[in-house]
Amino acid sequence: METKISVIIPVYNTEEYLGNCLTSICTQTLKDLEIICINNASGDNSLNILNDFANKDKRIKVINFRLNKGAAQARNYGIKIAKGEFISFIDSDDYLETADFYEKLYNKAIQRNADITKGLYKNSSDNTVFKEINNKIKENKNNFCSTYCSAIFRRSLLINNNITFPEIIDMEDPVFAFEAALHANKIEIVEDLYIVITQRDNSLTRRQLCFQQLKDKIKGMEILLHLANSNSITPEVYSYVLGYWFVTIIQDVLNKNNSRIFSEYLFCRMAGIFRNFKFNIDINATFYDFFNKNLSEFYYFNKEVLKKIIDTKDIISFDIFDTLLLRPFLAPSDVFKYMEQQYNIPNFALTRLVSEKKVRMVKTIRDRRIEDITIDEIYSKLDKNLRDKEMEIEAQILQCNEEILEIYNYALEQGKQIIITSDMYLPTNFLAQVLNDKGFKNFSKLYVSGEIGKCKATGNLYKFIIQDLNISPDKILHIGDNKISDIEKAKANSIEAFYYKNIFERFKISKINNYAFEYFDNYAIDKISSSSIIALSAINWINQNDKSNYWKDLGYNIGGPLALSVVTSIFTIAKQRNLSDIFFVARDGYMLKLAYDLIKPENAPKSHYIYASRRMKNLCINDNPIFSEITKNNYQKCAASIKLSGENIGIVDTCAGNFSAQTLIEKFFSAKSFLGIYIASTLNYKYNYINLSIKPHSNKAIGFSWDLIEFLFTSNEAPVEDMKNEKPEYRKLLNDNDFSRLSLFPFISEGILN
Repeated sequence: METKISVIIPVYNTEEYLGNCLTSICTQTLKDLEIICINNASGDNSLNILNDFANKDKRIKVINFRLNKGAAQARNYGIKIAKGEFISFIDSDDYLETADFYEKLYNKAIQRNADITKGLYKNSSDNTVFKEINNKIKENKNNFCSTYCSAIFRRSLLINNNITFPEIIDMEDPVFAFEAALHANKIEIVEDLYIVITQRDNSLTRRQLCFQQLKDKIKGMEILLHLANSNSITPEVYSYVLGYWFVTIIQDVLNKNNSRIFSEYLFCRMAGIFRNFKFNIDINATFYDFFNKNLSEFYYFNKEVLKKIIDTKDIISFDIFDTLLLRPFLAPSDVFKYMEQQYNIPNFALTRLVSEKKVRMVKTIRDRRIEDITIDEIYSKLDKNLRDKEMEIEAQILQCNEEILEIYNYALEQGKQIIITSDMYLPTNFLAQVLNDKGFKNFSKLYVSGEIGKCKATGNLYKFIIQDLNISPDKILHIGDNKISDIEKAKANSIEAFYYKNIFERFKISKINNYAFEYFDNYAIDKISSSSIIALSAINWINQNDKSNYWKDLGYNIGGPLALSVVTSIFTIAKQRNLSDIFFVARDGYMLKLAYDLIKPENAPKSHYIYASRRMKNLCINDNPIFSEITKNNYQKCAASIKLSGENIGIVDTCAGNFSAQTLIEKFFSAKSFLGIYIASTLNYKYNYINLSIKPHSNKAIGFSWDLIEFLFTSNEAPVEDMKNEKPEYRKLLNDNDFSRLSLFPFISEGILN
C-alpha cells in the first residue's frame, strides 16, 4: 500500500496531551498514513505512551533522541525518512478535530494538483477559528507564512527545493511556511477542516522570553527578509508577511519580557532590518510607537525618526559636547589627566577640578542669579599658560560626530534656523571657531552658559533663548545627550526635546565592543589610556554608521591598541639598546611591521620582514642529510637576500613555543648580535627556549593572550610547508583554517591600521 501522507510529530514532555493527539491521527478516515513520532529525550511518560500506541498501530514509527535536539531537528529528520507522497506536521499537544481531515486535504491536493493544501485551525482555549490567514492565501499564495500544521506539503516540493526548518526558536515555523509557499505551484484551501492548537501555560509560545529566543526571532526575521528580497513578490505580500512578523515580534517582547535591555536590543536589530525593506511597509506607526513608548532613553539613534520631527519645527537647537563634538575620552575630566601627563605637572587634574569647584561656589554665593562661570575665572589663580594649553588641547582633540553632522546638514537643507545651546565655561568665540572647523557651519546663534550666566541645567538658559528669539517654544526642537538638562529642562519650558544617547553607552551593546570595554578597562596601563582607547573605538564605531564590520571592529578596537602599545615599546627598546635594524619575523610580525612603518619616527631603526615559520625550522634541522641540506641552502638564499648590514639587530616575534625565528636566524647569522623582543612570552618560555646567542630584552613579558595576538597580527599568507628546490622560494600549505583566516585578514588589518 502506497503511503499517501507522512505525519511527523516531534514529542517532548507532553504525556498529558499525547494520547489525544495520536488517537485523532490513528482514527483518520484516510488509512494510508505513515506516523513518524520523534521523542526529543522526554523526561516524562511520553516515550512509553508512544511505544504503547506503536504496538497497536504498525503505521507508527518511534524514533528516540537521547538528547533534546529541538523541534526543528526532529521535523527535519522526519522529512528525511518520510516515504509519503505528502508530508504533514502536528505538535504532540495538538489534535485533529475532524476525522476526515487528511482525506479531504489529500483529495483536494490530487484534484487541483496543488503542492500545498491547507485547512483551518482553532484555539483550544476559546474555540476561536482563524480564517484571516486563509483569506490572505486566497489573495496570493505567498501570504502563507504561518499555521503550517494545518496543511499537507508535497514531499517532492520539500526535497527538490531543500526546504527544511531552520534551527531557531519560535521563528522556524513562519520561515518554513513562507519558503514552501514561494516554491509551491499553488496552495488550495479546504474550509471545514480543523486542527486544534492547545494553549499551554508552560509551552514555548507562552513562556517569558529569554534572550536567546529574542535573538532567534530576529534571526528568523532576517531570513524572511532575505527570502522576500530574493524572490519576485508583490508589495502587498511583502507588506503582509514582513509587516505581520515585524509587528508580532515587537509585541511579543512587550507582552512577554518588557525589560529595557530586551527593548533596546530589539530596536537596534529591527531598525537594521527595517532599513533593508525593499518596499515601503505601513508599519511605521507601530514601529515608532514602540520606539517612543518603550525607549524614551533612545538606545538606537534613528535618523528617520529625528528627521520627521525636524520637519515640524522652525528652530533646531543642538547641544555641543557628546552631541555635535566628541572628546576621545570617556569623561570630560580626562582632558585634565591628559594634560597632567603631557606636560608632566603633578596633581594638575585635581588642582584644576578643585579650582573650578571653588570658583563656582564662591561666584554663586555672591550672586545667585549667576549660574555658571568662565574658563578665565577658573584660571584666575592658576597659570594662564595652562588655560591656553587646555584650550589648545580641546581644539586638537575634539572630533566631529558624523552621524549628527548628517542631521545638522539635513536641518540646514530644510531651511531650518539652527542654534547651539551649551552649558560650558569655554569662550563663545573659541567654541564657534571649533564648530566651524569641524564642519558645523551656518548656525545663527550660539548660547553658552558661562558667558550668559544662565544654565540649561536649571532651565533658565531655555527661558533666555525663548525671550531672545521672541518665538513660541513649541517651534523649537532641542537635541542633546543629558537626560536632565537637555530633555527634562527643555520640556519643562515647552520645548520638544530629542534624547541623543551617549555614544559610549550605545557602543557597549555589541559583543565585540563590550569585550573592548572590559579588556582595556582591566588591562590598560593607566585609566587615561583605557579612557582614550575605548572612546576612540566608540567614535570610530559611531562614525561608520551602517558600514560597521565585526572583523574590522575587532582589528580597530583590540588589534589597533595592542599594536600601538607593542610598537611604542619597540621604539623605546631600540633607543635604549642602540639597535640599527629591527626584524619582524613570520608570520606574526607582519602586521606589527606595517604598524611600525606607519608611525615610526625619522631616527627609528630600519625595519625588515623575514619568513621563519615553525615548519621551516623543523625542515632546516631535520636529521635527513639530503633533505636538510636542500632546505637549508634554499632558506639561506632567501634569508641572505635581506642585507643584515647592522650589528645590533632586534628580532620581534610572538611566543611560539620553540621560537622558530630565533632558531633559523641563529643558524645562518650567528656572527651578528641579536636582541630578542618577544611579545606575549612568559618567563618560562624564555628560560626554556631562548638561547644565549640571542639575549632577551627583558625577563618580563610585555604582552599576554598570545593566541589573540597571533590571530590579529599574522600575515595574510599561508604557512610554509617546504622550500622549492630550484629557486629560493617558499611553498605554502593552505588548509581550511588558514583559508578562513585569509578571508578575514583584509578587514582585521584595515581596522588595525586605522
